[in-house]
Amino acid sequence: MLWQKLKVKKAIEKGNTDGAQIYSENAICKRTEHMNYLRLASRIAPYAHE
Repeated sequence: MLWQKLKVKKAIEKGNTDGAQIYSENAICKRTEHMNYLRLASRIAPYAHE
């Protein structure tokens, strides 16, 4: 996820606001996806250890 933030930073430095917006939207989406997988794993974990 760090590389996505670096892409946003580089795009802003180059003045590419449209690219920065796309990269930031992707980073937010990936972060949300990551959190959803963690929630799912925490729900499944008790049953996996049985």
